Amino acid sequence: MLYAFLIFSLSAQGITKYGQSTTTSTNFVNKNGQIGSSITLSKYGQGITVSLPATISTSAVIAITGSGMISGGNVTNDGGSTVTARGVCWNTAIHPTVSNSKTTNGTGTGAFVSGVSGLAKGTTYYVRSYATNSWGTSYGTELMFTTIQLSIGDSYQGGKVAYILQPGDTGYIEGTTQGLIAALADQSASAPWGGTENNFAGTVESSAIGTGNYNTTTILAWYASESVSTTGIAARICSDLVIPE
Repeated sequence: MLYAFLIFSLSAQGITKYGQSTTTSTNFVNKNGQIGSSITLSKYGQGITVSLPATISTSAVIAITGSGMISGGNVTNDGGSTVTARGVCWNTAIHPTVSNSKTTNGTGTGAFVSGVSGLAKGTTYYVRSYATNSWGTSYGTELMFTTIQLSIGDSYQGGKVAYILQPGDTGYIEGTTQGLIAALADQSASAPWGGTENNFAGTVESSAIGTGNYNTTTILAWYASESVSTTGIAARICSDLVIPE
């Protein structure tokens, strides 16, 4: 005797009164055989829309200074109800909430940028994004950062901080604070670029921030190779400058 077997799989999550299948895990069939998208049923078999937490991520912390930084976030799912507030919150203790310091950056889903100011120098902070809907407030990943000890314009080593190196600048080293210090007074009103003979033939083309020392040493090395005096030229004045702290 020969038997035939039919192999089949059932992937539907529910069957309507008309024999139709539902394949979405969040669908249900109410007492009237209708497909609903709510995740909860009332005692009468009717769908009740229930809000879920919004889904949000925290953007990397960049442009850290002695008093501020830039972060933000991205609301990728509103949880079924409108996001009415979003931004970042921060504190010197872990797990900051909207009860601590925060920014407010619009509503709804999507990416946003938050600029933060008024921070203390040389201080470690914790920051994370937040999004509020009818369910409540949800948070993104918590990040830690430390403000730098110095800001542009601060007095330091006998001069003024003129610039702080950022990622991408020549000489920038992650995790350190480096920059340029300007002298408090003009060192010369008439120092020649090419010396008394004005015959500097070297090639110094770097104008990027942080390459001044390279230019100075290149100029002096060329003059030394030509046995030409460097007295009074700009490169020599810069090379010999010592500012008392």
